[in-house]
Amino acid sequence: MPSPANRRRTPPNSTPQPRLQRAHALIEALGALSIVVAGLLPMALAGTTGVGWLRQLERLAQATRSAADDAELGRCAAPLAIAVAAIVPMADAGGCLPAGATWAHP
Repeated sequence: MPSPANRRRTPPNSTPQPRLQRAHALIEALGALSIVVAGLLPMALAGTTGVGWLRQLERLAQATRSAADDAELGRCAAPLAIAVAAIVPMADAGGCLPAGATWAHP
């Protein structure tokens, strides 16, 4: 009978078990997903801020075009330079002011 000191040990399996492989793949996928989300989150926040600024600039451009059209067609009491310079970003400014009215800053 062989002594316990001389007993041969069986080597461990060289191929990992499928359950362990799936666990490692899941951990790697979740880690990669968290890195991607952490990288895209600031861009999403910057994008929503940029859309707000773009809308404000579009309203200002539309008001400028409207004032230029009104001044060109002679519907304004003020000349074009004064009408365009007086445009401030306001909700529905209504184009030109009536005769004698002035632009008031909020």
